Amino acid sequence: MAVKYAQDELSSRILAGEKSGFNLANAYHTLGVAQSELVRGQIEFYLSAKENFHQARQLSLAAGDPMTVSVLSFREAWLEYNRDFLDQESIREHLALVLEYQQSEKTRWNKAVRTAIQPQMQTLAAAVGGAEQSAIESWYK
Repeated sequence: MAVKYAQDELSSRILAGEKSGFNLANAYHTLGVAQSELVRGQIEFYLSAKENFHQARQLSLAAGDPMTVSVLSFREAWLEYNRDFLDQESIREHLALVLEYQQSEKTRWNKAVRTAIQPQMQTLAAAVGGAEQSAIESWYK
């Protein structure tokens, strides 16, 4: 149902003529999030979520919303984890961006964002281990 509702919102925005802005970016983001939970064994959801996150990233960059861009790197890491939790390289690639984004004031997550995604971030950290796990675990001490 979440995918259907998110797709309905996105379709409505596009039909209404939206071409840019935070709301359209958020609609792509929301659809990608819903799809990312269904990717295991469903390549069409994986490919669609990947494309929706890409669209959300482009629109967020154009709208001057760097914080959402950094959150999308987390979403992409979670998408890769849901696709294949053993594919450490794909997950690590996106986590590296997440960690890089935390170095800048414009893209650093506030406590509310970190707390909201804590279980998923800790799962991702455990999946890749190493320096990424240490860095992420330090957020939650």
